[in-house]
Amino acid sequence: MIRSKSLLVVLLSAGFGAAALQVVHAASPVQPAGHPSVQQLDDDRYPHMRRALHDLHAARDTLQDAEARFKGHRDKAIEHVDQAIQQCEDALAEG
Repeated sequence: MIRSKSLLVVLLSAGFGAAALQVVHAASPVQPAGHPSVQQLDDDRYPHMRRALHDLHAARDTLQDAEARFKGHRDKAIEHVDQAIQQCEDALAEG
């Protein structure tokens, strides 16, 4: 029962994180030419996005460690977290 609640918390957190990333990504202005790429920026730039990416990786690790007995829901949750990670990385790449 506790593991089921933990998985539910992780799934909800990942879902809210993915939704927040989509809102942030959609609301961010287009970067003008001549601005440095994300690779050239210090890690203190975009701290919320970097923290979200860190949290998504942690959520993925937690889901990966969960038992595989949830009728495919765990695997689907991992797929969604992977998509959220990709969206976050894409958003950071666009800066």
